[in-house]
Amino acid sequence: MTPSSCRMSLSALLAAWAFVLHPACAAPMPQCDGDASPGCAIPKAQVLLQNSRQKTLQVHALSGSLAEQSALVQELVDEVVKQGRNLSNVQREIVERLNATFFNETLPQLQERHQNDQRLLDVHASSIRQCDADLATAQSSVAGVSGEQSALKASHSRCEAEKTNVTSEKEAKQASLTAFLSAAAAPSNVMPAQRGPTPEMDAFLASNLEFYASFKTSFAAEKAALTAAAASLSNKTVECSEGKVSFDAKFCEWKIEVQGATATYSTCRSEGATLYQATLNTARSNAGGRKADYGALMKVQCFLKVLLAWDSAMATSKLEECSNEAVTNPSSLDLTEPSLPAYNETSISSLGSPGSEVQCETSNNAATSASIYGTYG
Repeated sequence: MTPSSCRMSLSALLAAWAFVLHPACAAPMPQCDGDASPGCAIPKAQVLLQNSRQKTLQVHALSGSLAEQSALVQELVDEVVKQGRNLSNVQREIVERLNATFFNETLPQLQERHQNDQRLLDVHASSIRQCDADLATAQSSVAGVSGEQSALKASHSRCEAEKTNVTSEKEAKQASLTAFLSAAAAPSNVMPAQRGPTPEMDAFLASNLEFYASFKTSFAAEKAALTAAAASLSNKTVECSEGKVSFDAKFCEWKIEVQGATATYSTCRSEGATLYQATLNTARSNAGGRKADYGALMKVQCFLKVLLAWDSAMATSKLEECSNEAVTNPSSLDLTEPSLPAYNETSISSLGSPGSEVQCETSNNAATSASIYGTYG
């Protein structure tokens, strides 16, 4: 049997190792010719290791943890020590292949699983950082709406101030007309006793004509001034009313944006933190288990190296060193816990606090259609 004759799994290699230690207690091994075929693979341990009245190694779960496999290898090594003879060619081949399997397959797989956990943990940490990135984007949008509502508010305030002045002007014109009418008095409404073409009648007519001509001109001017002031007030009232509607709509849009950004960020952080913590707990547990597996793997390799460099005189002491040697775990199996940004209270505060200056109808489609966050109370 050569290394290329059959493709062996780790379990099959251990089973084959047990077989060559106890050939009398095991079922015959099938031979491999050429490339491995389904019927050519080395039988499973539970087939190879049959029950007998002799003391044999019973192997029923070679696919278990590395700690279990380490214990099995130690038992097999102990058997070699008891036999006290050099390894046969078949035994040496199996030991070499066991060593290669642990080094070329088991150890890289251990590292790969660790890296997968690390990547998943980094992904969940990145999702939490993405919450803050999304908040920054929302913050920019909210700031734009906030600036627009502030400008509309200032414009409306100016309009109301101007309306107050126009109202005062209109009231002044009304007072002026009232005073004018109150003060107006005709020269005389009593005609001369002698009603005819007399000098007295001419004087009466002249004085009254002069008064009413002046009165008509002054009244028309007062009336025109009052009419203009009233029209100006009406126009200003409409302007301010329209400005108030625009401000209210923009204020409510801002309020909805603030509520939406705050709720979205809070939910994102909460869900992200929950998922990250669950992943972290699992990754920590896995990392501890892998370090234990690594220690078991190093012990196995130590045993196998002793067998490959077999010296029966030193075997017992060397094997004891393998059993007692403390294993230093590589830093590559250390879990790097990503740093997470703190909850961004500063950015949340910078969104503003709309309050209840305007009573917003959040169920109104027109009021909420501009928000990307939906409807919030």
